[in-house]
Amino acid sequence: MNSFISKMLRYKSWANERLFDTLKHLPSHVLTAPQKIKFGSLMATAQHVYEMDTVWQAHLMSSQHEINSRVPNHLLLVNELSDRQRKIDKWFETFANQCSTFEEPIFFKFIDGGRGKMTPLEMLLHLVNHGTYHRGHIAQMLYSSGVTPPATDFPVFIRDCGGDDLS
Repeated sequence: MNSFISKMLRYKSWANERLFDTLKHLPSHVLTAPQKIKFGSLMATAQHVYEMDTVWQAHLMSSQHEINSRVPNHLLLVNELSDRQRKIDKWFETFANQCSTFEEPIFFKFIDGGRGKMTPLEMLLHLVNHGTYHRGHIAQMLYSSGVTPPATDFPVFIRDCGGDDLS
């Protein structure tokens, strides 16, 4: 199981890198233009992904976090957000490679105060899916702005990164 989730987390890192490589070259007005999405803009959506990653990191560590909303309060600049996302993505990869209790439940509180219980494996799979979901939102916003987003599909990752030797 460790090799599977490790591969998925490497995919998450790869896809985020490709996305931020595109975002870094866009003017700020494209990144912050009002969008018809809960988070309000392309950058706010990207930052939501990062902030929720920090929440799940805290859950995996059985520690507290300071996030109290799913909508970012203050937007980071794209380079800073990219750096933070890269670091936390690497943290998750390291965690997965060192975790020996993928099936042991962790109890936590959701941001809305509800109680949760998930295994580390379930949390990590959620992270991968959550990022993919919102990269789709960001891709649509890019298309709407006349920008072609990078391909971040899992099969492209396998093709470009040699999936056979990633375990």
